[in-house]
Amino acid sequence: MNKTEAVLTQALEQLERMSEALATLRHELLPGQPNKLAILAEGPLEDMRRLQGEIERLTAKSRPVHLAQPELKRPRNWRAPSV
Repeated sequence: MNKTEAVLTQALEQLERMSEALATLRHELLPGQPNKLAILAEGPLEDMRRLQGEIERLTAKSRPVHLAQPELKRPRNWRAPSV
């Protein structure tokens, strides 16, 4: 396993643990305390967004060029649908 794969695995594991923790918190606080849930979830949600960005960056870096930027072509006899 190379360094990028190790970092990706770690980020995915962290994201999964944070998701599970938020689900538990949600189960404990809803429906009775939605404001408390919103306040307590702010930090973990921000961390989860950061991790998702890191995962996207790592997967884009490791993806072959032809998969990273697919070229979209219309079929030869394609016509726009009439309205």
